[in-house]
Amino acid sequence: MNCSSCGASVRDNDKFCSRCGAPVVISPQFCPGCGNPVAQRTNFCTNCGHSFGKPAAAPQPPAIAAPPPKAQGMVQDYSGEVALKDTGFFPISYIKNMMSSTNGKLTLTNLRLIFKASALQGVGGTALPGGIFIPNPKDAEKSKEYFAIPLAEITNVESGWASLTVYAGGQKYKFGGMRDTKKWAEMVKSAIGSLRR
Repeated sequence: MNCSSCGASVRDNDKFCSRCGAPVVISPQFCPGCGNPVAQRTNFCTNCGHSFGKPAAAPQPPAIAAPPPKAQGMVQDYSGEVALKDTGFFPISYIKNMMSSTNGKLTLTNLRLIFKASALQGVGGTALPGGIFIPNPKDAEKSKEYFAIPLAEITNVESGWASLTVYAGGQKYKFGGMRDTKKWAEMVKSAIGSLRR
């Protein structure tokens, strides 16, 4: 509630404003359903039960990004998905080919291996007078890169020096700039084994 004189915030039980000293005026509120006077910040009318608005919902825990739909238009159920490991604060690279890579984060769950590109990509672009920098539009598009590899489709995982290569669905995915690649490979294989049991 705010003071009608100066607009300062006042508590419900204050009789005077702490900023300007003006008396706090509580304007009556009437139920649109029955016309009964009701207290401010009331959710329901005590006379007819009319709702003045829903109470705020309890905050929900953050969810893992929803999977993209499959080619046939079907979406699998990932409600029991739990994150097992991720690459942490420093980005890794998804290497498409010798000339193209995307920076982002790799997450292993009990159901999928997920790559989500970072908002910050390459440093290419054009510098204009006055210190204005226009990033390369191709780099901006890279920040939208997202894909998830279902563990059930992974046929092989290889760890290299600072890289992890995943074979799934007839495709090869290479992730570079990684640490603990042997541990990553072991965890992916273990998660696949747990899924098949």
